[in-house]
Amino acid sequence: MTAAIEGGLDQQTALSLFEMYVQKGVEMTSPADIESLSMQAAWDMAKRVKEQKDLLNNGIRPTIYDCIQYIREHIYTPITVSEVADYSGYNMDYFSRLFKKETGLNVRAFIMSSELYEAKKLLKFTNATIGEISSQLHFANQSHFQREFKKQFQITPLQFRNSDNAI
Repeated sequence: MTAAIEGGLDQQTALSLFEMYVQKGVEMTSPADIESLSMQAAWDMAKRVKEQKDLLNNGIRPTIYDCIQYIREHIYTPITVSEVADYSGYNMDYFSRLFKKETGLNVRAFIMSSELYEAKKLLKFTNATIGEISSQLHFANQSHFQREFKKQFQITPLQFRNSDNAI
């Protein structure tokens, strides 16, 4: 966890990931399963650190980078485009155009994508129900969550949970 933070991953994300993997590990009884989970955790952390470094190395503006961090740190709260624009210090129209130019996604799409990737982790590494995950990530309802998940990943949340897909 410390290496991930030193590598550029924000502290809250690193802590949340660590807690999630520990919780999943506690439920396991097989040394092979625990070893597999450890490899998955290390890969996940390394991938996230690389994504952070790639953002910075690709010349993304520090303000946009900070907003991406803000979104990731507040993934369990209902985040609006207006709130992120306020955080940036720019007016909403200018911020929205700048965010899309820098990331290739509009702010709302980026927030949705971040929520869905968080949902994948929760599906794989917790026993939370699909309804609980939907609620934790502030989707309007479970049906909306399932539709968006399938649209992004071409698989339902339940199919994903029951599969051997990597995160």
